[in-house]
Amino acid sequence: MKNLGYRKCLQLYELLEIGCQIFRSQVTHVIKKSELSMSKVYIIKKAEVANQIGANSCPKCGGELIARMGEFGDFKGCNNYPKCRFTIIN
Repeated sequence: MKNLGYRKCLQLYELLEIGCQIFRSQVTHVIKKSELSMSKVYIIKKAEVANQIGANSCPKCGGELIARMGEFGDFKGCNNYPKCRFTIIN
């Protein structure tokens, strides 16, 4: 490798640092943007699940939710048990 000298190495190091800062800020921006879109997806999914449960439909498999009595009280469970183990407390 060619001998670059102290000043040239220092300049290259500073450029590398600036490049790393720019890269970090861009990656952070992409991650935040991704998290925002994922939170929107989560809110939409949550609303869909609430609608399905309100209609007595299992959000996992589409089966019917049946009122059941368990050891710890009343709950609704999917009629496709044991294939589908979705439950919700009343």
